[in-house]
This record gives sequence, C-alpha cells and structure tokens, in this order.
Amino acid sequence: MHVTSVSLRDFRSYDRLDLALEPGTTLFYGPNAAGKTTILEALFYLATTRSPRAGADRELVRWDAQGDIGTPPFARLLCDVKRTDGKVRLEVVVQRRADDEGQLTAASLKTVRIDRKAVRALDLVGNLRVVLFTPADLALVTGAPSERRRYLDVTLSQLNGRYVRTLSHYNKVVQQRNSLLRAWRERRRPLRGADDELAFWDRELTLSGAYVLHERLAA
Repeated sequence: MHVTSVSLRDFRSYDRLDLALEPGTTLFYGPNAAGKTTILEALFYLATTRSPRAGADRELVRWDAQGDIGTPPFARLLCDVKRTDGKVRLEVVVQRRADDEGQLTAASLKTVRIDRKAVRALDLVGNLRVVLFTPADLALVTGAPSERRRYLDVTLSQLNGRYVRTLSHYNKVVQQRNSLLRAWRERRRPLRGADDELAFWDRELTLSGAYVLHERLAA
C-alpha cells in the first residue's frame, strides 16, 4: 500500500498543493513553517478523520480561505492510494459553518467520500493505514495511560473494522450512562425505572468494553 498523490485546497497554510509520490521512502525537507508537518497531518487525517494537532476541525481551514459564492470557506483533502486489491481515492471536506447573518461560527461540517461516494467517517478508517510519530508522542512513555490508550486506539482502528465500530459504540454508551447519572443526581429524571435503564447501559458498557480491552491487551 502506498499513496500515489496528495491534493490539498485551503488546508492549513496551503492555498493549493498537488503532490505526486513514488513508491519507497519519501523525505520532506525545508525551513521551519514550510508546511512539511502539514502534509503528514493531512495524510493522517485522511486515514483517521482526526487531526493530531488541531483541537477542532475548523482550525484546518486556511484562515483567509474564500468559499464559493454564498457558501462558507472550506478545506479539501484528497489522496489516491494504491493497494494490493486496487486503487482507491479518499476525500475529506471540512467546511466552516455560518449563522443567518453570514458570520462564521465555531461549528464545522465534515464530508467524507471514498471513490467520490459519500460515506460515514467510520467507513474511511482502514482504507489508508498510517503510523505517525512526532516529538509530542514521547508522552507515550512519560505521559498518562490515556496517551497510550489513544495511540493504541488509532492504530487498531485502522487494522480492525469491528474495533473502530465497537470503540465508537463504547464511547457513546459511556456518554449516555454518565448523562443519565447526572440527570438523576440533579433530579431532572424520575427515579421510576431507574434500575432497569441503568442495567441496560451497564450491560452495553460491559460487552463493548470487554472487547476493546481484549483487543488492546492482544496488541
């Protein structure tokens, strides 16, 4: 598997970039702030739909980007991947959101396509497999256990479709269960039927959590 081309539009510092890549090792070199890390970030984003540097997707859109007439600015990332089972084109568009008066908000909209067909973000994961190691990843050794879990999750999600779906379900279950407990504590939900509802989320948490833990330990 290797990336044969990368195309960026209004992504980070790039107004436009079209890059062809040959098989084998590729070395990017240049002065600071030339955009070397941005290319690696783009490939990581196309593989995982997440940025290793941005706190929010809207940060990926070039600050002075201009959208089409009547639409907010957006960033487009695209790459062609050659695999043993053929070629595939991956594309992600991140568009800023605007309010009724046309002012940009903190929200953004992400559109994902595989071979020009719109898909869910989860369906993109695994089509391009990458491992990114930066100076910040030294926290894998010196940092909190959550850093090591995050690194494992990113890697396993690219290798195992069931893992990424189960992990997504697990995170949603945790949010639902915590929301339910907060509502009861603040007396915003009646206590009638509380045991049955909590038992349901506990069961979902146990099933999905057991699979996630098993795969992490096996890795």
